[in-house]
Amino acid sequence: MAAQATEAQKQNEADAARDAATAAEWAFHNVILEGKNQVKAQYGENSDQYAGLGLTKKTERKSPGTRAKKKVV
Repeated sequence: MAAQATEAQKQNEADAARDAATAAEWAFHNVILEGKNQVKAQYGENSDQYAGLGLTKKTERKSPGTRAKKKVV
């Protein structure tokens, strides 16, 4: 019984550590997204700073072309 109680306690500790690590990863992710939003707001979507973050400038995006119609036989 003592071994099972110890196992359950260790499992709970591992679960809590995993949850804490996941929360920290999400917090970091959200900080990075907010940083990208700040660069977009401050410099615009067509700036070198925006491209420096690894994002595509607005003018460098490929515009959608027209589609050819399919022939119905």
